[in-house]
Amino acid sequence: MYMLESTKEFLCKIPFFIDHPLEDLEAIAKITAILKYKPGEVIFEEGNHGDFICFLVDGQVEILKMNSTGTKKSIFRLYSPSVFGEMALIENSIRSATVVAKSDVELGIINRKDFDTIIANHPVLGLNIVKKIAKILSSRLRKANTKFIDFI
Repeated sequence: MYMLESTKEFLCKIPFFIDHPLEDLEAIAKITAILKYKPGEVIFEEGNHGDFICFLVDGQVEILKMNSTGTKKSIFRLYSPSVFGEMALIENSIRSATVVAKSDVELGIINRKDFDTIIANHPVLGLNIVKKIAKILSSRLRKANTKFIDFI
């Protein structure tokens, strides 16, 4: 049970989960993998199938998008604590960008299959997570719209 306890401690570092009760954290800890990456390592690649969300607890990552000529361009950096890859829990689609570790990185990963199990077994918890993902997506869309309008 040590791993579950250390995973719960890990989850407490993630603002996304800060307001969840202990029983929610226990359910989430059972489906969360903790991964580490070195600078330059690719976490996921644009165009690959996406099936997990990432919670950045330590470090920074760069988000890259391929332009029309096939060149990868940096579109922004994320610093801990952050969430990325969230569309993978909502859509059954390919990754829209590449994510590369820019420093030593520590992530919590939840895959779609395990998340679907949470929704089935803990519907209120699943709904709360979906609401938080919707807020993240909404915030990012607002920021993109603000930047986009400057180019019109």
